[in-house]
Amino acid sequence: AQARHANAPDGLERVEDAARECLNAMVARAGRDVGDDTSSSASSSSSSPSQSSLCAHSPSTSSTPSPLDAISDTLTRILADERALSSLPGERIAFEKKLRAARFRAERARTTVGAHSTAGDAARARLDARRAVESIAFWRALAEDESAPTRALFMLLRLALSGRDEPRSGARVLSARALAAAYRPADADPDALLTDVAMFRCADALVAWQSAANFGSGFVAGLGGMLTLPITIPAQLIANAFVALRLSFALAILAGKDPLEPSVAARAITAAIGG
Repeated sequence: AQARHANAPDGLERVEDAARECLNAMVARAGRDVGDDTSSSASSSSSSPSQSSLCAHSPSTSSTPSPLDAISDTLTRILADERALSSLPGERIAFEKKLRAARFRAERARTTVGAHSTAGDAARARLDARRAVESIAFWRALAEDESAPTRALFMLLRLALSGRDEPRSGARVLSARALAAAYRPADADPDALLTDVAMFRCADALVAWQSAANFGSGFVAGLGGMLTLPITIPAQLIANAFVALRLSFALAILAGKDPLEPSVAARAITAAIGG
């Protein structure tokens, strides 16, 4: 090669030097393109067809995460946060199931670009993620409140939404969802929304039963007379608050609402104990 280069004419040497300078310029330009996306888009218009095709197929090393990636990461962090999930007064299994479904929709929308359902999956995942963050913030703030009235309210909310089943003692308290399911039509799909007529019929029957239960508990509490009033009156107030809370959440569930959403929970609490 050295001998050929020594015997080469001057014109060939000038061609080699020009090619070497052009190659160095292309390498320098490629380095700037990788470091700066803006310069990459600007230089692609002035590059040759072969260089444009190479740049179009080369992976970008400075790509920023998409909003769908952020949504998926947020849902994953919520599912892994045991402290946040333990602050929920109930419905934890349904809540985690909804988060996993939202994360699946976000990942499907991110991987299936150009599909017909991509926009719908992305919008639904974004809405579910926002509702999940709001629900966690609402219930966590309520659970960490150290005031005595709020702690008593949270205990009643946990009992109303989770229920209690103790086989040893035989004590069983239906949750709001179990109570709503007991008053749904037997032939109705458990996951389907009720019609307006069926919903109002179930709600009327549920309210009538709860009113009778409140009347019965008040009658029993008054049998002791004046001597037992210091004990029966606080117990009766707590029982009435629990029955009203569970009834409010059961009616919301019959209407197809999520009891863990802050707006639904706030309205149910206001309807039960006033505000």
